[in-house]
Amino acid sequence: SFGAKGFEVATGNDAIFLARESGKQAVNIGQAALAIDDFVQVQGAVSYERGQRQTVTVDTGVSAGDLKFASTEATLIKEGVDLSSDFKTIRNLEVEALTLGFTDVNVYVGVGTPDFSKPLVEQSDLFGLAAKDVDVGVAILSATNQKLKIPKMAALKANADEFAVIGGDAFKLAGEKIEFRSNWSSGWGSNPDSRPVVNFADSFKATSTQPSGLRITAGNDSVLLDFGRGAFMEAKVENALLQISEFVHISGDIAFRRGGLVDLSVRGPLNTTLSNVRAQSIEIGGNDVDAFVGVGGPVEDLNNDKRIDLEDLQSDAVGLKVDDFDFGMGVFTTIAQNPLTNPLAALAIKAGSKFTALKASIGSAGFVGIEDVIDFTLNEVNIGINSSSL
Repeated sequence: SFGAKGFEVATGNDAIFLARESGKQAVNIGQAALAIDDFVQVQGAVSYERGQRQTVTVDTGVSAGDLKFASTEATLIKEGVDLSSDFKTIRNLEVEALTLGFTDVNVYVGVGTPDFSKPLVEQSDLFGLAAKDVDVGVAILSATNQKLKIPKMAALKANADEFAVIGGDAFKLAGEKIEFRSNWSSGWGSNPDSRPVVNFADSFKATSTQPSGLRITAGNDSVLLDFGRGAFMEAKVENALLQISEFVHISGDIAFRRGGLVDLSVRGPLNTTLSNVRAQSIEIGGNDVDAFVGVGGPVEDLNNDKRIDLEDLQSDAVGLKVDDFDFGMGVFTTIAQNPLTNPLAALAIKAGSKFTALKASIGSAGFVGIEDVIDFTLNEVNIGINSSSL
């Protein structure tokens, strides 16, 4: 309306130009600081934006024949929604977005004053939670057509270069490059076990200069939400170190993931195979995990590799040490099965039944510091478990 620069507003000094192209509210703060009674301290760049409308692709979280979805399906079709024939995808849905972004934020909640220029876990005067160089992008998307009764869908990506949960000498948990990612919703009103989420990779196509996904402004930088299909929450930590009362030390890479509904093949009664058994999933994994139970565990960076782990055992350490422990575990909890589309599963498997699978390997295990008294070692141990509550 007012040219490339927009509408000029006089200020008494340099003019301000209003050049927005869409109806939205936005606040961008290059550097903010928050302190609450010397207990909560937050510093970094913050951005907030509300009101921008987008057209997105939604993964419904349901499948054909889901009776609980029938009433919602009828409403969506009545309102002219572009719903796929298998009910799994909604295309061209208009949503209103609220986004929140943080970059290079330092956070501390607790007693004491952290020095973010030093490793957090080495600061013994702290009692609380600290995170360093945190980047966060959040998007909450709501369908503009309220008649559709689509729940609000929220996506989050957060990472930090370093974090620590410090409880004096009794408890410490620290790690590098922690990442939390989530694409979630509260679930359909008629079927809360099925959670619709935005497929960001399909909704916001890649260009010659940008990868696919929704880019969230965060101060002077940005965070990219590039999730595909499926609802999930997951957390990953590299080089985590857990210390309990200076007696138990565990270090390594650890990941946790909660997914949406999955379809299982289950061995049923009389050796029958039950397919498409619907269940909620939780996955836990660890890589290059080392553990030490005893005295003389790691308390400082003895080998100067800029981290404290089980390579920093004291020379007089005595205890049990486990090296190179890798594991992956899945826990699947069934929901009520559809008696029309899967009658055998509905008859044989109750809602709330649990299936657990674990695969693990141990490089070596043995005692240290008492080898002349007890000579005990294990090498290349493999563990496999596949069980259920039925």
